[in-house]
Amino acid sequence: MKLHTHQNGQYGLQQMWCHFQTHEHIEMAPRVFNSLGYQTDILGKVHVGHRGGRRNGRLPHLTVGLRDPHRDETREGFGNDEDDVRDISAPDYRTADVEIPPFISDAPQLRTEFVEYYKSIGRMDLGVGLILGELAKRDLDRNTLVIFVSDNGSPFLNSKTALYDTGARLPLLLRQPGGKPGVVNPSMVSLIDILPRCIEWARAQDSDIKTSNRGKSPPQKGTSLLRALGDSDVLPSETWTQHVFGSHTFHEIQNYWPTRFMRNHRAFGMPARQTNPTPREVMSGRRRLQNHVYRRPEELFDLEDDPEEVGNLAGRPEFEALLRETQAELEVWQYETDGPWLSRDGVSGMTTHAAQKLGVRLPARFDFEPKNPGSAAGPHWAPPFG
Repeated sequence: MKLHTHQNGQYGLQQMWCHFQTHEHIEMAPRVFNSLGYQTDILGKVHVGHRGGRRNGRLPHLTVGLRDPHRDETREGFGNDEDDVRDISAPDYRTADVEIPPFISDAPQLRTEFVEYYKSIGRMDLGVGLILGELAKRDLDRNTLVIFVSDNGSPFLNSKTALYDTGARLPLLLRQPGGKPGVVNPSMVSLIDILPRCIEWARAQDSDIKTSNRGKSPPQKGTSLLRALGDSDVLPSETWTQHVFGSHTFHEIQNYWPTRFMRNHRAFGMPARQTNPTPREVMSGRRRLQNHVYRRPEELFDLEDDPEEVGNLAGRPEFEALLRETQAELEVWQYETDGPWLSRDGVSGMTTHAAQKLGVRLPARFDFEPKNPGSAAGPHWAPPFG
């Protein structure tokens, strides 16, 4: 991943009736590594469009999308009884074995569901082991960078398709030959930091990448993860940005709740736009149904004092300055990344951005009042960087 989803056109899923697709002008990882002499392949993913490939003995750049632990078509289970997985010897679990996370109510039905979820995770773990075993058989483990990552949180309330910490704080594991094992680095990283590390691992410079989309695609915002590998201390803020941004607009096309967030080591702020349907049991949990569906336009949480994100600080006078600070940083990020859903006075920020680049003078305001037209003296809104 090089760009945020609101930049690349893949605003939601690709399959079925959704048809979201990455823009043709976007410089994607397969194009980058093809230009560097690699054979790129993708296995198992269903949320992207596919093109034909061929074998020619080049170094591999392989992406494997494991089905587990995705839900099955019943939307209740995880495919543990399907014919193609029934004979796989994955670990078994009982309802007493599972740990219900605090953001979900501990109801008997959910314990049964978590048993199925645990089984699916166990099967995924076996799949990762098979892949690593195949690399070892071919002596590729000595020179292959392996990255394991999830693209969303667990498929439960307040997690998947939500931008709370439980949906946005994802597993990211790297195995680098010759690297120090077992290191956990607490620095803030994003999925857009992965591709720069892969390019660096290929010993390539930016000037080595020659694709037909070079110069057309927006510049990448990520930074190589190399500095975080092998070090268990938080990287200094002078050399590493200790906050991340994220966006959610669609899942399937009918799941439209555009939400953006900024997170640092303590504060987590986002404009909330979601109205997910929720199980009845949530009414007895810490985030009640009413508070989940009817939310303020902004949410702000202190992750040290409130790790479950149930005490919204937005609207409290003592946190007004912090809310405005995080909101301003979030808007700058949206503006820098040409976020289509950023607007002021009903006008898209992309329109404002394009006009400013062309030197077009903008009206002082865009509210239409026939008897009181806006002046053309200057822009109605300009980001801090002009």
